[in-house]
Amino acid sequence: MSKTPFIITIDTEGDDLWARPREITTRNAEHLPRFQSLCERFGSSLSTLRTTRWRCPMFLSSLRATCLRAGAGEVGMHLHAWNSPPLVPLTSDDFHFLPYLIEYPDQVMREKIKFVTRLLEDRFDQKMISHRAGRLGFDGRYAAMLVDAGYRVDCSVSPGIDWRGTPGSPGGNGGPTTRRSLIDPTSSAPPTSRYRRPAGCWRCR
Repeated sequence: MSKTPFIITIDTEGDDLWARPREITTRNAEHLPRFQSLCERFGSSLSTLRTTRWRCPMFLSSLRATCLRAGAGEVGMHLHAWNSPPLVPLTSDDFHFLPYLIEYPDQVMREKIKFVTRLLEDRFDQKMISHRAGRLGFDGRYAAMLVDAGYRVDCSVSPGIDWRGTPGSPGGNGGPTTRRSLIDPTSSAPPTSRYRRPAGCWRCR
């Protein structure tokens, strides 16, 4: 009998990003090689979903030499719209409001997806096929653009979670209410989610 795979996904992004830093550092990346080894020890696959601002030469070298070549994991795309090129201001202070990609015009969305995809493919010498939206901001337009860019798997959908109370651009509608896959013919791999506290605060794992 075949075993059900246990896949761990990590959004590899800047340190304390939700504190809205103006300069982004990535010291957290120093701990990823140790975690990769732990995943391999227990036979779990690790998918690191990367933003453009995440850099750690030591881990990138280790990832190429071991994880990717051995097929023990993969690299996917994770796009934070407010700091991913092309930088097109959407609000009076994008680094404070952290707008969702789905709040930008369609053309800007496509350009950002294209830029980040090419950057990661050039850096890791492999096709990007997995994706998670920054801040889980996702809709049908975004899904269609991913299909056009060659993506096959998305893990942006949060089962049972309503993100409308999490704002992006002022005056916007907040986060998505998407609770099912919007990508066809690609696959959806939603993260395991659980209710955290009665006040309406959710936590995804």
